[in-house]
Amino acid sequence: MTTNPKTAPVLGYVGTRPGDVEAVRPADVIDHVARLTRNEMRRRNIKCEVRIPENLPAVEGDRRRFEQVFLNLLLNACDAQPSGGAV
Repeated sequence: MTTNPKTAPVLGYVGTRPGDVEAVRPADVIDHVARLTRNEMRRRNIKCEVRIPENLPAVEGDRRRFEQVFLNLLLNACDAQPSGGAV
């Protein structure tokens, strides 16, 4: 898989080393990833709307891995959008 040079620094943040298992609030992870990608989405003229249920429970896992999953999902969604699209 080829890494986009513009997103490589963000993906490098996540890394590949094993992490600690902890209680992770998905809402916090999603908000964090949305903030990380805000400038890239703005550059592409893509609107990001985050809607997370207030009662979404925490899950046990590696926070960095969750960040990587949501980051990949968001970047893939952005790649699928035309300029001016919405995610």
